[in-house]
Amino acid sequence: MEHAGKILYNASGLMLDESATQNQLLGRASVISHETSHMWFGDLVTMRWFNDVWMKEVFANFMAAKIVNPSFPNVNHDLRFLLGNYPAAYEVDRTPGANPIRQQLDNLNEAGSMYGAIIYQKAPIVMRHLEAILGEDNFRDGLREYLKAHAFANATWSDLINVLDARTPMDLQQWSRVWVDQPGRPSVETILETKNGSITKLAFRQRDSWNRSRVWPQQLRVAIGSHAPQQTITVELTGREVEVKQAVGQPVPRFVLPNGGGWAYGDFALDKTTLAYLTTNLPDIADPLTRGSAWVTLWDALLDGQVPPETLLDLTFRALPRETDEQLTARVLGYASNTYWRFLDQPQRMTRASRFESLLREGLAQAGTPEEVANLIRSAR
Repeated sequence: MEHAGKILYNASGLMLDESATQNQLLGRASVISHETSHMWFGDLVTMRWFNDVWMKEVFANFMAAKIVNPSFPNVNHDLRFLLGNYPAAYEVDRTPGANPIRQQLDNLNEAGSMYGAIIYQKAPIVMRHLEAILGEDNFRDGLREYLKAHAFANATWSDLINVLDARTPMDLQQWSRVWVDQPGRPSVETILETKNGSITKLAFRQRDSWNRSRVWPQQLRVAIGSHAPQQTITVELTGREVEVKQAVGQPVPRFVLPNGGGWAYGDFALDKTTLAYLTTNLPDIADPLTRGSAWVTLWDALLDGQVPPETLLDLTFRALPRETDEQLTARVLGYASNTYWRFLDQPQRMTRASRFESLLREGLAQAGTPEEVANLIRSAR
């Protein structure tokens, strides 16, 4: 499938000059590791038919990250994973035309239509969730068993799930039916009730926006911001609603972010306290991963009509001069540009044009890398 023993590279991506940025070096290493991983996932074991073409791609990326990430300790890889996968997957999965990860293909001539954000961006998220369910060592040993059993032959996703299902008490067949065989994402609502300055109830309720009565079992890594240092708690959302008992009695938080750990997948409806805090004070959050999760969530909130476009744009203007993470600067610039051109009318744009231009000029004057310059120029177009 992947042309065993023969890997072709694009020269411009492989032969980098001395001024290559860290992202370019990481990108080159990732491509090499991705293609090398295909020797196992795609060659040693090949999918039986193109409905499982996603398997070889997700495992090539999955293994490439395992190989490459330790060599780049200065990169926030969790943030990179969040920004590189969640927004692109959401763009498709929020729409009525979303496709499942595992698609049916009746005509080989249409195999090219199988590729897209769901295979390349949602599938890695789902695979990371699967590894967490089994545990890293158990998952690795299960993959070894699968590769050995089907070496130099064809196999299906069901063959792998059967191997892994025997290694955990969780029903992976049911898990797979929701996450892999069906499209869409859950809507997860935060329920925060307080009295006399303390939490009386914190819960998370999920629903199926497609009205198919589905439940997505997943782990929420909830970031809770208060006057004390931010804390992250793990919540298992295995049913329609889960209450967080350990939160009862704690002081009223400034924000509760269900995907604050850059982990959970869904459309998150924030409580009023959190929404008010984030739309005014998001840049105050110290942890870059939590900031990134907050930005992704607020963009969804804008699309859902919970945050006015001008509010989000003004927030980006306040955040950009303070942002120290290059990955987040690029993301916030993208949100600012999209909001400015797609969601504001002409009078709204005119009142903010001067401020936007000043921010871009200041950014160009202070840019420390070619990537920062490129991001700013793209936003100015």
